[in-house]
Amino acid sequence: MGYYINKTESDKFNMPIRTIKERNRFLDFAKHLMVEYIAFLDEKEKRSANYRTHSAQDVRDAYSELWGNVRSWEDTLNCLRRFLINIWDCPFKLETIGGGEYVWFEFDFDSGGKWYDDDELVFIRAFAPFAEEGAFIGFEGEDNALWSYVYDGKGNYQECFPKIDWRAGFVPPSKDEGGRSDV
Repeated sequence: MGYYINKTESDKFNMPIRTIKERNRFLDFAKHLMVEYIAFLDEKEKRSANYRTHSAQDVRDAYSELWGNVRSWEDTLNCLRRFLINIWDCPFKLETIGGGEYVWFEFDFDSGGKWYDDDELVFIRAFAPFAEEGAFIGFEGEDNALWSYVYDGKGNYQECFPKIDWRAGFVPPSKDEGGRSDV
């Protein structure tokens, strides 16, 4: 049993890939994400041997095989797509946008992929060193809880929760409008 979440909104949740330097930075991100996921699985396996259908070693082997076949920029994108969909089985889409100038990250919970026990945090943490200042992604939980992760552009992120002030800007209705006098 898990906790179901939906992505609500995001901004700047992408990486530019216009130049060789930007593409190399994206490649660093892709490798960093895979290494973070392997570390995540290692930690989970210490607590429960039956955590997943694949082990951290399975992922290490797939990582080596996938990166061993990268020969072009398109291979890099396809390698990360295969890792996310076939190995991690997470609800994630990776697309190029802006005429191929950006790689856009989208969490697609309708795609059939699943996340288990803080899987999304692996991606959130791995993206931090590569995120622009002001990048964020928001989620809504099955219990209507709202939260987001906001990046500072310096490798850090913060989990944020909305604050609802029901009295902010409140003007009580007059008695003539059916209001109570004790408000």
